[in-house]
Amino acid sequence: MHTTVFLQESIQALNISPGKTYIDATYGEGGHTQAIIDNGGTVLAIDADKNQVAKGLERNHKVIQGLFKDIVAIAHEHNLESVDGILFDFGLSMEQLSKSGKGFSYKNNQEPLDMRLGEEGETAAELLNVLQGEELISGIMKYSEEKYSIDIAKRILGHRRKKPFATVGDLKRVIDQIVPEEEPRHKVYARIFQAVRIITNSELEQIQQALDGA
Repeated sequence: MHTTVFLQESIQALNISPGKTYIDATYGEGGHTQAIIDNGGTVLAIDADKNQVAKGLERNHKVIQGLFKDIVAIAHEHNLESVDGILFDFGLSMEQLSKSGKGFSYKNNQEPLDMRLGEEGETAAELLNVLQGEELISGIMKYSEEKYSIDIAKRILGHRRKKPFATVGDLKRVIDQIVPEEEPRHKVYARIFQAVRIITNSELEQIQQALDGA
């Protein structure tokens, strides 16, 4: 069962009032949107994941498929020149980690290494296969804060010359070649997969654009 993060704190901070309008820029499982509605607010919700959008529409929520970096354009397209509050809940839902089939989690070796939150742009596998060495190394170092990050990134560069990346298992096998067996590899997997996801979705740049737009 999904548990909405900081639900009551979010509602209190937004100061929901009946008749006022809000944007939930990261719809996810819809918990925040439903709480705003329950407190009398009107919500325009945004999510990049088409599956989350479909579920929201099934619940009669107004959910638009799009990137939160485009919050201004999306708002204007739906006749909102101003709103009374905007909510962001960054990160992935458990549903996306366990059931998206996009390789967000390191637990299913056969899943394609996609990691895109939406449907546009290059997949994680495609980026691992083409990014310049310095860009790849610096990105994995910065976003994973993993002590083995440089060695893992260099091994990625060597691996792709022999066999292009395609699946979750491909990336895990590279990590296994670097991290000693006696160390908790699952923690390294989590940090490296996080870094690759951030790179794939240009997450920090998108967040900055979204906050500026808000």
